[in-house]
Amino acid sequence: MGPSFTVRKINASPDRPPLHSIMLLLSDLILRVIGRQGAAVLIRVMGMILASLAVEIVLTALAVGSWKPA
Repeated sequence: MGPSFTVRKINASPDRPPLHSIMLLLSDLILRVIGRQGAAVLIRVMGMILASLAVEIVLTALAVGSWKPA
């Protein structure tokens, strides 16, 4: 049997703005709070998380050895 996919709406309610819109509106304030150096650290951490996720997806897709995601 093939994989099953579920589509969900996230924050689709018109009376509640999506989280990313709120984050974009508050981005200047967030940058002032964490500073430029904090933003640089955050960017590097998010990049490492994204890279590890990419490696996990590739290894799962290739079914390398006994690799099973945690």
